[in-house]
Amino acid sequence: MLLAAATVGPLGLMSAPAQAADLSASDAFSRTQSGGWGQADTGGAWSVSPGSQFGVAAGAGTVSLTTDGQTRQATLPGTGTNTDLTTTLSASRTPTGSGLYVSVIGRRVANVGQYQAKVRLLAGGAVAVSLGRTTAGWAESALTGETVVPGVQAAEARQIRVRVQVTGTSPTTLRAKVWQATAAEPAAWNTTVTDATAGWQAAGGVGLFSYLSRSSAPLTLRVDELAAGPVTGGLAAPQPPASQPPAPQAPAPQAPAPQAPAPEPPAAPATPVSSNRSTGAAGSATVGSTSYAVPAGAFHVSPSGNDSASGSASAPWRTLARAVAAAPAGSTVVLRGGTYHESVTVPTGKRLTIQAYPREAVWLDGSRDVTGWAADGSAWRANGWTAEFDHSPTYTKGAPDGTAANWGFINAAYPMASYPDQLWIDGAAQRQVGSRNAVVPGTFFVDTAGDRLYLGTNPSGRNVRASDLSIGLTVRGAGSVVRGIGVQRYATPVPDKGAVRLSAPDVTVENVVIRDNATQAVLVGGVNEGVRNTLRNVTIERNGMLGIEAPYADGLVLDAVRVVGNNTEHFNMAPVAGGVKIGRSRNITVTDSVFADNLGTGLWFDESVYNVTATGNDILRNAGNGLSFEISSKGLIADNIVAGNGQVGLKINNASSMDIWNNTVVDNGGRPMWVVQDRRLASNLSTPGHDPRQNLPDPSVTWLLGPVTIRNNVIGGGVSSNCLLCVQDSELFRKATDMGITANGNAYHRTSAGSPRLMVHWPVGARDPKVYETIGAFRSATGQEANGAEYTGAPIVDGSYRLTSAVAGSAVAIAQPVPAAIASRMGFASGEERLGARTG
Repeated sequence: MLLAAATVGPLGLMSAPAQAADLSASDAFSRTQSGGWGQADTGGAWSVSPGSQFGVAAGAGTVSLTTDGQTRQATLPGTGTNTDLTTTLSASRTPTGSGLYVSVIGRRVANVGQYQAKVRLLAGGAVAVSLGRTTAGWAESALTGETVVPGVQAAEARQIRVRVQVTGTSPTTLRAKVWQATAAEPAAWNTTVTDATAGWQAAGGVGLFSYLSRSSAPLTLRVDELAAGPVTGGLAAPQPPASQPPAPQAPAPQAPAPQAPAPEPPAAPATPVSSNRSTGAAGSATVGSTSYAVPAGAFHVSPSGNDSASGSASAPWRTLARAVAAAPAGSTVVLRGGTYHESVTVPTGKRLTIQAYPREAVWLDGSRDVTGWAADGSAWRANGWTAEFDHSPTYTKGAPDGTAANWGFINAAYPMASYPDQLWIDGAAQRQVGSRNAVVPGTFFVDTAGDRLYLGTNPSGRNVRASDLSIGLTVRGAGSVVRGIGVQRYATPVPDKGAVRLSAPDVTVENVVIRDNATQAVLVGGVNEGVRNTLRNVTIERNGMLGIEAPYADGLVLDAVRVVGNNTEHFNMAPVAGGVKIGRSRNITVTDSVFADNLGTGLWFDESVYNVTATGNDILRNAGNGLSFEISSKGLIADNIVAGNGQVGLKINNASSMDIWNNTVVDNGGRPMWVVQDRRLASNLSTPGHDPRQNLPDPSVTWLLGPVTIRNNVIGGGVSSNCLLCVQDSELFRKATDMGITANGNAYHRTSAGSPRLMVHWPVGARDPKVYETIGAFRSATGQEANGAEYTGAPIVDGSYRLTSAVAGSAVAIAQPVPAAIASRMGFASGEERLGARTG
């Protein structure tokens, strides 16, 4: 049934719904059609591609989506500059992996591009929305960050309503809101932005584009009740019924300090797992919201200060660098609100506490305003840009990229990834290109020979910022504390390893946001340097290559950190890109943290890491593996939710002395749990990956698989997996019993008897493992899984990863008592019998 679209007037006030006759396009999809969508009720014929994936049936337009990497396109021919578009969306199943993307297009200008609201149906059922601009050549510029819409769910085919307005020219105003189809339309918009990019300030049509991430399972998108018409005005906004409180506004962007007036893009939060799970508190407090006490005798810094002053509260210094140089060891330096455009090093031998003044927003910012733009053909030019950065592609300055498999940093499709130059227009990142001729809207070029910047987007009347500093903060003073600030927009070359570098013992970083840096956000460690460091309630997001690298970082604690959306420059996922990579370190603790939506592995322990506790973490929707523990030893991997990742969920590779307890590992793109021995052995000292601080070969880290204890896990089928519990030794041909690999008390789920066909791969002393199609057969042949259970068909966890009622009642019978030594590290009671990860 067609629903008339409510519309919004020029001042943003909602008006009476337009009548169907006034709409430029409408479609109730009440016909039956195959191989396309046919003729809309009004507005002309749908143009779709590829046609074979479209149809109309049962009162909805359908789009079949697979992981073929193709975007499905549907457009209508009408045009306008003042468009109000509303439609209903649902998916045939809850998306997995990185989710389902639906671009609701409010203006599509021929041969130029489109303005769109990108609606993402996330794994677990949550819904997020962002606004953006895309060129005809598919270069996308985000105009806002992604906002998860509170209280809206698209799980299990639940319908959502989407409304998009694209109005005016020079600038164009974009708005979007999403709400549950069964609820009243909220008055508030979830996200709003203006844009004046040349080319897009013209009339255009409407449409719907959809794309399914490669880490997701195939599904069908259903579209209904589409109505598009002009924005009209006049009447005040109707209030929702008392039982439907207005949807809250998207969080206000964090305003930068007075020196950086451009709006900050909002954070892109990972989908919450459970309001009661400890990871709900992961990440930093909002910059400007902390209230650390200011001790007597503290030194003060302010953007309005003077470096010739005394550094007192009434006569503050101007720069943090001055404070660090002048303050004696043991001092506290308090930063007043504002932006500090500088690179600072806390020197060896000086212990300092650096903190924000209570409830004032402090940013270390590696970018500055760029003005003086002049038209230059189809682009715009700024002269006198002299910032130049090393663009070596690896950690070795001047060295070429690796050519061996898994040793090349640069993805050939993204050749500019290692060039750390960055530029933003009104807070929206622009994409760097390699020549003046390649400049188009949404891109920029750095002419180092001519000291010029070129822009493809008209900067008139807009704030343009570009990075001209490479490193924000280096801490070499043992025992120092940094808290309550933000660090952003540094053009860090790959060999420099981090916009923030912690190279001293016993450093604590707390309630700090580190975002939008060119390559790597944080370096922790170094031989005899960054040991016993703690990162607590730290948010690391949208950095170009990697969130955290931690080599030789013994005693590292990551507690309630939030590492999301990193590798924005599309470096290869190996050897190093994505969320967190920890190497050649000992005694590591990672707890109650979120590693999500990174283009790479979420949490990676690699190269002779010893003694790890990784508990209570949410590892979600990363494009690579969820958690990987590789050529390392002695780990407790417990009480983690590992879901929706693009490759293997939990990979245990050449690892010994492993305890895998109470994890929920479901809906990953590859094998849920892969326990594997490859040809690398620590006895071969020529193989990379040894910790040179140890006496080699190190008897505590042998790179031999086993023993591995696997208990009380929920293991769900991967999208493209051929087994659920996949144990393999195709190099040394050892039996599972010889390696000490045991499994019991686990619950296994597959959607059908053939998906996947095999429950278990189990090594029996030959190149090929023995395979078992049922847990019963596995139990009879091996004696393993005496209490394990298998489920086929309906999911055994819900959208929040809680056990469904069909399984919860049997959990105690399935699960094994958690030993006291392990329970104490998990926060469980000794002997507790629980299945899967805690969810509240």
